[in-house]
Amino acid sequence: MDIIDKLINKLVGRHGLFLLVIFASISMLLVSWIEFLVKFYLGSYIPNIQDVLRGALLLVFWLFLIKICQWLWEKTIFFFKLIKRFILGNRIISVPEVSEWIFQGSLNVIGDSLELTTSNSGCLIKNFLYKNFSLNCVMKIPNGGRGSLIFRAKDLENYLMIQFELADTSDNGTIVYDIVPHIRYMGHFETFKIYQPVYPNERHFPTLVKYDKIGGLPVNLKVQNSVVKLTIGIERKEFYWNIPTHTEQNILSNMISGQQEAQQNKIESLTGRIDPLDGILVPRIWFRGGYGRIGFRAWGLEKIIISDLKIEPI
Repeated sequence: MDIIDKLINKLVGRHGLFLLVIFASISMLLVSWIEFLVKFYLGSYIPNIQDVLRGALLLVFWLFLIKICQWLWEKTIFFFKLIKRFILGNRIISVPEVSEWIFQGSLNVIGDSLELTTSNSGCLIKNFLYKNFSLNCVMKIPNGGRGSLIFRAKDLENYLMIQFELADTSDNGTIVYDIVPHIRYMGHFETFKIYQPVYPNERHFPTLVKYDKIGGLPVNLKVQNSVVKLTIGIERKEFYWNIPTHTEQNILSNMISGQQEAQQNKIESLTGRIDPLDGILVPRIWFRGGYGRIGFRAWGLEKIIISDLKIEPI
């Protein structure tokens, strides 16, 4: 399927069939006009109204043919992707092309790698929704700093997220200094602590996870109902996060009552119903247990590179 993806990208790219049709059509039209001009210059052709109308109709015909070819080509690619998705189910086996992403910031797909820079809100795969899933990838953070995984996203304002933070130490080289779960709720973040089952009472565990600057960070994210299991690094260390039911986003403490009411109205319009457990100061995470999109985030001026992306429902 990777070969098919590359073939599609090439065909719909700069050297696509549509541009070939345009080139051929314009070439044939130019040949016809040049023929008329040569005949007129040699005196063997005297233009008349019928010829002018015939030339105009010919131009309209070629423009119509180009439009039809464009429409047919787009439908062919669309149906081909539908067939491919039907065969794969709801699995992703490579990084989707740029047109398949919803994103803020700078996003580029080079070969089978995603490069994301200065993306405070993140990026989401557009046409795939998951509730319980397994994600595998290799994440590189070439300039240091942080990189994040996004899941169960309703949009770029509402999602769950796991953030990795790198640091350099004299003893261990570059390490994953911290792993921080986030709730992004109406555009604002609340952070949490992650844990290892063997040390449930300690606060910081990821300091022993080594980061390979050349190979990157192997990541497996498995989400089942309200439990997030994260396996990272060549040591395959496991971390867990129990997704909370409510969030206390920082922005609410500084909001006036009118803003709180407006935000609550927006939440109710998104959920489609009023839940007695929904609050204003401590609102319920309405997207917590549903289907959502998957994506990535690179905060500030940081950059991440995602490769070997595989996602499948479980």
